[in-house]
Amino acid sequence: MRTHNTDNRQIIFALSFIKDGTAGPWKQLFWTQARENKTLGTWDQFKRVLRDSFFTPDKEDDAVPKMETEMMSSKTANEYIKQFKIYMAESKVTQDRPLIEWFMKGLNTPLLNRILNLENPPTMIQGWYTTVSKMDNQWRRGRVIANRLKGGNNIKRMGLRLPNHPS
Repeated sequence: MRTHNTDNRQIIFALSFIKDGTAGPWKQLFWTQARENKTLGTWDQFKRVLRDSFFTPDKEDDAVPKMETEMMSSKTANEYIKQFKIYMAESKVTQDRPLIEWFMKGLNTPLLNRILNLENPPTMIQGWYTTVSKMDNQWRRGRVIANRLKGGNNIKRMGLRLPNHPS
């Protein structure tokens, strides 16, 4: 059986990690209520209140808007795909059509245009993952090669110094 003192210590210790974001105001409210009630409650009560305050009861419904608004932005295609798949698993949506629509929304415009202009664009979400990943990786590899060719073997650019030899 826990003692009142042990529960208070555990609660205070847990609260010491809560700083900013949405948890910061929650912590302030918790302290205010504890002051009014003149007790922090038991450790089990605290865990229950904390869980109820931050637990998302319907993760499936939260995942769909995330899929709809997730953007590739400066991420690589593989990073974007990985995040999209996490939301897809949480949403439990399995139909290709809506998944493809949401996935396309988040792609950068040049990449999306390249895929849509293919002779046979993918029709399944798995095909979209593969095609987007391949095209993004090719584009990134091409940029590295172009930058290397543009700079040539410029010794100064590479930060190397040649010894000074008299002519």
